[in-house]
Amino acid sequence: MIHHERTAPPEANRKAAVALAMSLVGLFCVPVVLSIAAIVVAVLARSEMDRTGRNYVNGGMTKWAIGLGVLGIALGVPQVWHWFS
Repeated sequence: MIHHERTAPPEANRKAAVALAMSLVGLFCVPVVLSIAAIVVAVLARSEMDRTGRNYVNGGMTKWAIGLGVLGIALGVPQVWHWFS
């Protein structure tokens, strides 16, 4: 009798999805605050993915969230600077 080892199906990490959504919204609304929060949540999601070793289908979302978060900060800081000067 042959036994096949079953592997868990890939799942999605909610933190990665939330981080991506926050970074996209952060580009247009409350740029600096949401962009920083998106980067923090994306890093937490990435560390959770690495720590658990499970197969996640949305691992690339963390990279996009960090990249868009950095872009949101780069675009948002001059706007905020202009508001307060």
